[in-house]
Amino acid sequence: MPKIPINESDSKFGWMVSLAFWLVLFSAVGIYAAVALSPKLLTHLKLQNEHYVNQIRLVRIEQQVENLDRVIVALETDPNFAAELARIDFDAERPGDERIPVDAELSLDGRPANATLDVPVASLPWYGSLLEVVANSNRFRALLLLTSATLTILAFTFLQESQTRQLQTGATNVRHAFGMLLDRYRK
Repeated sequence: MPKIPINESDSKFGWMVSLAFWLVLFSAVGIYAAVALSPKLLTHLKLQNEHYVNQIRLVRIEQQVENLDRVIVALETDPNFAAELARIDFDAERPGDERIPVDAELSLDGRPANATLDVPVASLPWYGSLLEVVANSNRFRALLLLTSATLTILAFTFLQESQTRQLQTGATNVRHAFGMLLDRYRK
């Protein structure tokens, strides 16, 4: 089988064509992956935030249960605590007690307050808004898929090592035209 002579210029420029091919192809794959995985990733982020909020609620409820357990133990073991709680509940006075009027918000209440389970809303990470756009906008998704397909076709059509001479000639022509424009304005 006869050997095909390899031009030294082709081999120097060939690796750049190969590198450009793979970069364009990986870009197309990345764009496709963003379109395909964005709805799942957005769902994962929302579920992760919901889990975080539920964990905070659980901790607050556990704290409230611990407080109520301490009240139960005090009611069972400390008669003075039970008597004081009954006195507050029934608004009873002991002989010799002096009442000082205070605002309703400062008065003691024997019943436990309702648990405050308000949890601050957890926000999505910095890329969450971009994920929402990609996951929810059909037009944008179609545009990204079209871009990915176009990049793939361009890579397989124009960025082949067999096209090295044509690409090198085109690059030389562009470089020459750019140099002429610069020379025109330098004088």
